[in-house]
Amino acid sequence: MTQEDEEKDVGNRKEEDGSVTQQPSRTSKSRLAAAILLMASVTVIAIGVSVSVLSDDKPENKSRNPKQQRRLFSAGYGPQKLSANMVNPRVLNVHLVPHTHDDVGWLKTVEQYYYGLNNTIQEVCVKDIWDTVVESLLEHEARTFTYVETKFFSMWWNGQTDAVKDTVRYLVANEQLSFTNGAWCMHDEAATHFMGMIDQTTLGHEFLKRELGVVPKVGWQLDPFGHSASQASLFTHKLGFDALFFGRIDYQDRALRQLQRSCEGLWNASQNLEDSTIFWGLSGSNNGMYGPPKGFCFDSHCHDPLLIKMNETALEAHILEFLEQVRVQADQTRGNHILLTMSEDFQYQR
Repeated sequence: MTQEDEEKDVGNRKEEDGSVTQQPSRTSKSRLAAAILLMASVTVIAIGVSVSVLSDDKPENKSRNPKQQRRLFSAGYGPQKLSANMVNPRVLNVHLVPHTHDDVGWLKTVEQYYYGLNNTIQEVCVKDIWDTVVESLLEHEARTFTYVETKFFSMWWNGQTDAVKDTVRYLVANEQLSFTNGAWCMHDEAATHFMGMIDQTTLGHEFLKRELGVVPKVGWQLDPFGHSASQASLFTHKLGFDALFFGRIDYQDRALRQLQRSCEGLWNASQNLEDSTIFWGLSGSNNGMYGPPKGFCFDSHCHDPLLIKMNETALEAHILEFLEQVRVQADQTRGNHILLTMSEDFQYQR
């Protein structure tokens, strides 16, 4: 297809507010399909997808039905790591964050979880997760991964050769491997004493600083049932975190925040401490958890359809469903950035 034919196929049109958007032609859909196909065919990957939307403050946009709004999406971006100069203020920037939440003791002991023992209770092997993550990140430099529980990482790290450790340090320096929270575990916020919070967070941070030179800057409390001001002020005043993300929230509070477009904001955690305000946001597409959008879990333990096995018609329909879920989530916040947490418990195993 020539450039002239492609431009004619895309069909640029001018909206009432004077902005120019693109209708999702077969060409643009195919390019987006290629991006999401790549996401489905590998173990860990981060894809920066920019989606054009119009301001919800305009009356003409409020009157559009979902099918009409869907046509406003402009996509077609390959796998990439987003940087500041790539962010477009005129579009919705969708951040896909591959991660895994690995309970440091829950249905099984820590050792059973790590080595994959007693799998009649839960089929989990954290060691396999780390082997898979490192191998997959090395295969493609656009892939990224976020990890939290330093206890499991320390068990894996202490069993590696110096060469493997240097490889991990390279992945960290290349901004492919990131650590959020960085504590020994993702501690509870209701039943724990603040000294316990400080001690186990310090233990994890000292390990990461000593071995990798890493200082986590983002709080990642996705699974605790309830969230405290003590935790928020600890993250800001004492740890210097820039942001805090959590998943579980009371269903009535969540429903109200979705209606009021307040699923993120600034939390002034203490009236007595200076610099205790922290940005907070919900994970799990604002649905009270921390998993991927419905129908887009690609872990080996999930049963969602794999995009690489779809024909073109089914693939395009599935991608449009993805964009529709993105639009719904974007309507629940006020900025032009949204977070998609792409995984749940003990995922990204072989």
